[in-house]
Amino acid sequence: MRKVWVVAVREYLAAVQTKAFVISLVIMPVLMVGSIVAQMVLEKHVDVTDKRFAVIDHTGQLANHMLDAADARNQQQIFQPGDTEDRKQILPQFLLEVVDPVADDAQVQRLELSDRVRSKDLYGFVEIGADALEPGDHRQDTSIRYYSNTPTYGDFRRWFAASVNNEITGIRIERAGLDPEIVREMTATVGVESLGLLSLDEEGQITEGEKIDKMASFLMPVIMVMLLFMVIAIGATPLINSVLEEKMQRIAEVLLGSISPFKLMLGKLLGTVGVSLTIMAVYLAGAMVAAQKTGFAHLIPTHLLVWLVVYQALAVLMYGSMFIAVGAACSDLKEAQSYLLPVWLLICTPLFVLGPVLKEPSSTFATTISLIPTATPILMLLRQAIPPGVPAWQPAVGVVSVIITTILFVVIAGRIFRVGILMQGKPPNVRELVRWVLRG
Repeated sequence: MRKVWVVAVREYLAAVQTKAFVISLVIMPVLMVGSIVAQMVLEKHVDVTDKRFAVIDHTGQLANHMLDAADARNQQQIFQPGDTEDRKQILPQFLLEVVDPVADDAQVQRLELSDRVRSKDLYGFVEIGADALEPGDHRQDTSIRYYSNTPTYGDFRRWFAASVNNEITGIRIERAGLDPEIVREMTATVGVESLGLLSLDEEGQITEGEKIDKMASFLMPVIMVMLLFMVIAIGATPLINSVLEEKMQRIAEVLLGSISPFKLMLGKLLGTVGVSLTIMAVYLAGAMVAAQKTGFAHLIPTHLLVWLVVYQALAVLMYGSMFIAVGAACSDLKEAQSYLLPVWLLICTPLFVLGPVLKEPSSTFATTISLIPTATPILMLLRQAIPPGVPAWQPAVGVVSVIITTILFVVIAGRIFRVGILMQGKPPNVRELVRWVLRG
C-alpha cells in the first residue's frame, strides 16, 4: 500500500505544481463571472434603430389606438428610468404606418408589403381581421396576423399583442353596456406569495413560514450541480492524458518494474481525487467568503457541503477509472476519441434530465433515476438541495450503490490497464476489451 500512496502523492504534486492547475482553478470562475458581465455589457448595446411596421386594420377601430399606444411607448418606455432629460435610449422606437385595406385582392397587398419588408423599408406588418372585435366563438383563432422575415425578434409582437388586446377588451366591454371601471376592479388580479411551512420554535410558539426566493431556490441547486460537474470534468479528464503519455514514452515499462499495474492505476486515481478535492476546497472557500461579504451566505446550503465532497470524490473515482481504462487500451489520443464518447455520455446523461428532476424532485421518475449509480452524484445532490430534501435512506442507498459501482469499475479498469498498458499498435476492439475484462 506504501507504493500506492507514493504514486498518489507524486500524481497529486505533479498536478498542483503546474501552471495548468492554476489556469484550471481560474478558468471556471472567470467563465462564470465573465458570462454575467458579458450579459450586462451586451444588454447596454441593444440595437435602438427605429423599427417601422405597417398595420392593416379591417375593423376600422383599432389602428388609431395602436398609433397612440406606439407614441406613448416611444415617449415613456424606451429610455432608462429616471427624471433627467439626458436619459439613454435602451429600446428602439416602434413607428407604425396605417395602410388602408384592399378589399378586392388582399393577397396582392400582402405581397407588396412583404416586398417592402425584404427591401428593409419595413421591419414587418400586421393585419387585423374584420372579426377581431367579435367575442368568443364568433371569431377566428388567427384574427390578427404578424408577418416578418425576422421570426426571432419577438419584442414588437409581444407589445402589439398586449396593446391591441387591451383595446379590444375595452371595446367589447362598452358594446356589452358595462362600466369599464367596475369591470377593471372586478377582474383585477391578486398576487400569490410563496411561503415555507409553519413550524414550532423551541418555546412552542408557532412561527410563520419564511418567504421563498424562487430564484435562489432554483439557482443554488443548479450552481452546486454545475460546480460538481465541472470539478469532475477538470479533475478526471487529465487521467487519460497521463496514462497515454506514460504509455507512448515507455515510462510505464519502467514503473511496472517496481509496482503492479493495479497499484499503479489505484495510485493515479487517489492522486486525482486529491487534486479534485483541492479544486473543490478552493471554490467552496471562495464562494463562502464572497457570500459572507455580499450578504448571501444564508442561501448556501451548508448542510450539503459534506455530501458535495463525498459525491465528488466517488464520482472522480468512478469516472476516472473509465478514463484510465481508455488510456491504457489505446496508443494515442486520436484512437481514444471513439472510446471517450460512451464515457462522456455517462457523465452528461444526468444533465439531460435536470429539468424534470428540478421541477418534481420527489416524483417516482426523479427518485428512480437518481438511484442509478452513474447518475447518483449529480441528481441525488440536486434533489437534496431542493426543499424539503429526500428521505435519509435514499442518499445512503445511493452512496452504497456508487461505492459498489466504483469498485466494479476500478476492477474492470484494472484488468484493462494490466493488459493494455504495455500494448502498442492497433487498438483493441470491443470483443478484445470484453475478453480482457473477463479473463484479465
